[in-house]
Amino acid sequence: MISIACQHEHSKRFGKDRRGNQRHRCLDCGKTFTPVKQSLPLGSMRLPMDKAVFVLKLLLEGMSIRAIERLTGVAKHTILDLLVLVGNRARSFWEERMTGIECERVEVDEVWAFIGAKQKTCNRLHKSEEFGDAYAFTAIDPVTKLLVCFHVGKRVSEDCHWFCEKLAAATKGRLQITTDGLTYYSYAMIEAFRSRADFAAHQDIHAAHESGPADLLAYPDKEHAPPADLRQP
Repeated sequence: MISIACQHEHSKRFGKDRRGNQRHRCLDCGKTFTPVKQSLPLGSMRLPMDKAVFVLKLLLEGMSIRAIERLTGVAKHTILDLLVLVGNRARSFWEERMTGIECERVEVDEVWAFIGAKQKTCNRLHKSEEFGDAYAFTAIDPVTKLLVCFHVGKRVSEDCHWFCEKLAAATKGRLQITTDGLTYYSYAMIEAFRSRADFAAHQDIHAAHESGPADLLAYPDKEHAPPADLRQP
């Protein structure tokens, strides 16, 4: 005969173990045990889940932290702690899933921002290197619009090489990579991809024109432009 194991539905506290964890004793079978702690989504934060989700939605909509504090009543430091917690977990999820991506083309660009102050102000105030201009290196598949890889740093050779190494690790197979005119890419792509990728740099050239900027955009080739009386206004 097989007896059903006790589920310890009725228990009471029974001291602590050597690590300070609370122990319990079952009132039905007399066995002592330590309850298994369930992993909490927000870790040690006491913020309710529904309010945490609402705060994250407001952050994604671009609302400032102080405005969220006034609207929800959640303290500023709690919002920052929540942002760091969710950001670290999102990065871990990203690094785990975004590997071995097959794509034929990738377009690379940088998105400018600044931390604390702009670079000119940081140079004048002699601030540390963690402040000032910051660039988000992005690699997007133009077909699926998938953000294949990203890296946040300065627009220098070291960060460019890190970004290219991340891009090489996230993709597989042969692909076409198009970047802007940043010169660091020509060396970093070769070191990261070797012969696995075709590399091209797209550089926009903006220059003055005798007929004006509007005429330049409509007819960049002056030799093949129609006569002035036949051009569209």
